[in-house]
Amino acid sequence: MGSPARLATFFDAIGKTYSMKYPEDKIQIQRLAYLGQESGIDLGYSFEWHRGGPYCRQVSADAQEAVGNDVPKDRGLDGKGLERFAEIIKPHSDDTKWLEIAAALLYLRKFSYEDKPVDKIGEFLIGDLMGLWRSFDNVLIGKVLAQMLQYGILRN
Repeated sequence: MGSPARLATFFDAIGKTYSMKYPEDKIQIQRLAYLGQESGIDLGYSFEWHRGGPYCRQVSADAQEAVGNDVPKDRGLDGKGLERFAEIIKPHSDDTKWLEIAAALLYLRKFSYEDKPVDKIGEFLIGDLMGLWRSFDNVLIGKVLAQMLQYGILRN
C-alpha cells in the first residue's frame, strides 16, 4: 500500500517539486505515480481509468498529506530503478500533455491490448487516444508513443 512518505520519496528522487494547487499539478502527480509504478517502482497503489487516464484516490490523499509537510523518507524504494526512471522522465515531468498521453497509452496497452505486439497496435492506441482527447493530434500521440518505446516504458 502506498504512503505519503513513499510518494514524497519518489518525487524527491525524480527531482519533481509537487503541488496540489492547480488541476495540472494534480494530473501530473497522478500520471507520474502511474508511470513510475508501471516502470517497476513499487509505490503500492491501485489505479483505475477515470476521466481520460489512470487515477488513484490514495495518490491524491497521500500527495495532499505530503505537500508542505516534512514527511520522513521511505528507504524501501529501489534506488537504481528510481534513478533510471528519473533520467527518462525528467525532460517530461512538467509536460502535462506528454504525461497524460504516456500514462493513457500504457494503461490502454495493459488493459486493452496486452496480448498483442506494440508494433501491431500502434494505430489502434493512437486512434483510441484521439477519440478520448480531440485536442491531442495523432502526430503528438505518435511522438509520445515512439519515445515510450525508445525509453523502454512501453514494451512488446
